[in-house]
Amino acid sequence: MNSVQPGFGPALVAADGLIFVLAFVFGTYFTWSALSVVKWDKFLFDPMGNHTRLLRILLGIIGGFFFGVAVVALNIALQAMRILI
Repeated sequence: MNSVQPGFGPALVAADGLIFVLAFVFGTYFTWSALSVVKWDKFLFDPMGNHTRLLRILLGIIGGFFFGVAVVALNIALQAMRILI
């Protein structure tokens, strides 16, 4: 017996997409904030240069992506557990 009612499939996919976008934005912000305390001058030649800023942006985006994927995976796992209960 399927516990999902007809017509709610696209709404759940849209909700997961919205949750991913929000988690991605918050994850990028938190990663960017965490990267601000790294002492870049210890391992980069020009810690205030354009290449360092680009590296921080890319690392922030990657961190935000992984945070978003983790939140969506947790949400899907919780939805799957509701079927068992």
